[in-house]
Amino acid sequence: MSQDPSQLHQKIMHAFQNCGAKPYFLERAKTLTPAQVASFIESVDESQYSLNEWCQALLEFETWAEQNHRSLKLPAQIEYLTCCVQGTQNEGRLLSLSIVLDQYLKSYGVA
Repeated sequence: MSQDPSQLHQKIMHAFQNCGAKPYFLERAKTLTPAQVASFIESVDESQYSLNEWCQALLEFETWAEQNHRSLKLPAQIEYLTCCVQGTQNEGRLLSLSIVLDQYLKSYGVA
Protein backbone atom coordinates (compact mmCIF):
# COMPACT_ATOMS: atom_id res chain seq x y z
CA MET A 1 0.00 0.00 0.00
CA SER A 2 1.50 3.33 -1.04
CA GLN A 3 1.69 6.37 1.20
CA ASP A 4 -0.07 9.65 0.60
CA PRO A 5 2.17 11.99 -1.48
CA SER A 6 1.93 14.73 1.14
CA GLN A 7 3.12 12.30 3.82
CA LEU A 8 6.05 11.28 1.62
CA HIS A 9 6.91 14.94 1.06
CA GLN A 10 6.82 15.58 4.82
CA LYS A 11 9.08 12.56 5.35
CA ILE A 12 11.61 13.98 2.87
CA MET A 13 11.45 17.44 4.42
CA HIS A 14 12.00 15.97 7.89
CA ALA A 15 15.02 13.99 6.64
CA PHE A 16 16.54 17.13 5.07
CA GLN A 17 15.98 19.04 8.31
CA ASN A 18 17.65 16.25 10.30
CA CYS A 19 20.66 16.46 7.99
CA GLY A 20 21.01 20.18 8.63
CA ALA A 21 19.67 21.57 5.36
CA LYS A 22 19.81 25.33 5.07
CA PRO A 23 16.52 27.24 4.72
CA TYR A 24 17.04 27.99 1.01
CA PHE A 25 17.54 24.27 0.33
CA LEU A 26 14.38 23.41 2.27
CA GLU A 27 12.49 25.94 0.16
CA ARG A 28 13.72 24.18 -2.98
CA ALA A 29 12.72 20.80 -1.58
CA LYS A 30 9.21 22.11 -0.91
CA THR A 31 8.75 22.68 -4.64
CA LEU A 32 9.16 19.01 -5.58
CA THR A 33 6.07 17.81 -7.39
CA PRO A 34 4.19 14.70 -6.21
CA ALA A 35 5.67 12.78 -9.17
CA GLN A 36 9.19 13.91 -8.25
CA VAL A 37 8.63 12.94 -4.62
CA ALA A 38 7.35 9.50 -5.65
CA SER A 39 10.31 8.99 -7.98
CA PHE A 40 12.76 10.06 -5.26
CA ILE A 41 11.24 7.70 -2.69
CA GLU A 42 11.25 4.87 -5.24
CA SER A 43 14.96 5.45 -5.91
CA VAL A 44 15.67 5.41 -2.16
CA ASP A 45 13.60 2.26 -1.65
CA GLU A 46 15.37 0.45 -4.49
CA SER A 47 18.81 1.34 -3.17
CA GLN A 48 20.92 0.02 -0.33
CA TYR A 49 21.00 3.49 1.28
CA SER A 50 18.62 5.12 3.76
CA LEU A 51 16.64 8.29 3.12
CA ASN A 52 18.91 10.16 5.53
CA GLU A 53 21.99 9.02 3.57
CA TRP A 54 20.39 10.24 0.35
CA CYS A 55 19.53 13.59 1.92
CA GLN A 56 23.05 14.00 3.30
CA ALA A 57 24.55 13.20 -0.10
CA LEU A 58 22.21 15.68 -1.79
CA LEU A 59 23.27 18.39 0.65
CA GLU A 60 26.90 17.60 -0.14
CA PHE A 61 26.04 17.72 -3.84
CA GLU A 62 24.57 21.19 -3.27
CA THR A 63 27.79 22.30 -1.56
CA TRP A 64 29.81 20.94 -4.48
CA ALA A 65 27.57 22.81 -6.94
CA GLU A 66 28.02 26.08 -5.03
CA GLN A 67 31.80 25.64 -4.83
CA ASN A 68 31.97 24.89 -8.55
CA HIS A 69 29.62 27.72 -9.54
CA ARG A 70 26.99 25.34 -10.87
CA SER A 71 23.28 25.83 -10.63
CA LEU A 72 21.51 22.48 -10.54
CA LYS A 73 17.86 21.95 -9.81
CA LEU A 74 17.08 19.49 -7.05
CA PRO A 75 15.32 17.00 -9.38
CA ALA A 76 18.46 16.92 -11.55
CA GLN A 77 20.60 16.30 -8.47
CA ILE A 78 18.31 13.45 -7.42
CA GLU A 79 18.51 11.97 -10.92
CA TYR A 80 22.34 12.20 -10.91
CA LEU A 81 22.52 10.54 -7.49
CA THR A 82 20.15 7.81 -8.70
CA CYS A 83 22.57 7.12 -11.57
CA CYS A 84 25.46 6.94 -9.09
CA VAL A 85 23.58 4.37 -7.03
CA GLN A 86 22.55 2.33 -10.06
CA GLY A 87 26.15 2.34 -11.30
CA THR A 88 27.41 0.81 -8.07
CA GLN A 89 24.48 -1.48 -7.24
CA ASN A 90 26.25 -4.67 -8.31
CA GLU A 91 29.19 -3.89 -6.05
CA GLY A 92 27.10 -3.98 -2.89
CA ARG A 93 27.35 -1.41 -0.18
CA LEU A 94 31.08 -0.94 0.03
CA LEU A 95 31.13 2.86 0.28
CA SER A 96 28.96 5.53 1.79
CA LEU A 97 26.66 7.32 -0.64
CA SER A 98 28.56 10.56 -0.07
CA ILE A 99 31.80 8.90 -1.16
CA VAL A 100 30.12 7.33 -4.20
CA LEU A 101 28.81 10.79 -5.19
CA ASP A 102 32.24 12.35 -4.70
CA GLN A 103 33.87 9.69 -6.89
CA TYR A 104 31.30 10.19 -9.64
CA LEU A 105 31.68 13.97 -9.56
CA LYS A 106 35.47 13.66 -9.80
CA SER A 107 35.35 11.00 -12.53
CA TYR A 108 32.46 12.20 -14.67
CA GLY A 109 31.54 15.71 -13.58
CA VAL A 110 28.08 17.05 -14.36
CA ALA A 111 26.83 17.88 -17.85
